[in-house]
Amino acid sequence: MTNYELENLIRDLINESLSTEPDGSKSTGKAKGKKLLIVEVNDGDYQRYSEAVREALDSEYDVVLSTCSEAIRSEKSIPLLITALPLNVQAKAVVGIADCPLSELLQDCFVKGRDIVILKSSLEPLSDISSFNYRKLFSAYQRKLSEYGLRIVEINQLISSAHKSPVLIAANLKNLPAGSSVDIDKDCIISYAAGEIIRDKKLTVNRY
Repeated sequence: MTNYELENLIRDLINESLSTEPDGSKSTGKAKGKKLLIVEVNDGDYQRYSEAVREALDSEYDVVLSTCSEAIRSEKSIPLLITALPLNVQAKAVVGIADCPLSELLQDCFVKGRDIVILKSSLEPLSDISSFNYRKLFSAYQRKLSEYGLRIVEINQLISSAHKSPVLIAANLKNLPAGSSVDIDKDCIISYAAGEIIRDKKLTVNRY
């Protein structure tokens, strides 16, 4: 090996070391202050996003690529963007089945009240389902998943959410005394775990 090849090898090893997070996931660029964990359901999903989507994400977030298992172990405060959600996993998530890495991640996020997002463009269009009854069923499934805390958004909505907190999670409520009032944005989504605390503590939610 020549000195030039050795220098390149060392440089590559240093760059790889610097881009590796403590949990083993990979950062895609320069830190921008707010981290977004992109959970690749299939290998190479991030690169299959359009260039415009990748540029938008990179402009606002410190994007880190992750697997489902790495995401479960990651810091709870970091929002997650999943790259795909097959119809069969949607059905499992609604009824609480966790028998694959993705369904396990969804249930973990719902229980912990963690911010988890998917782009609308990453979902299989319901119009592709030939049966009207199945289209209606999966439309109801997606509404239910939104109630549990999954945000289904356009890329511009995700970028704008980098500057606000659109999801009410359990951590926001756990220290409130019973019977308290909570003021939230009119578009705020209440996670499943937060909803449980609201019911248990008999909290009043005011939307503005």
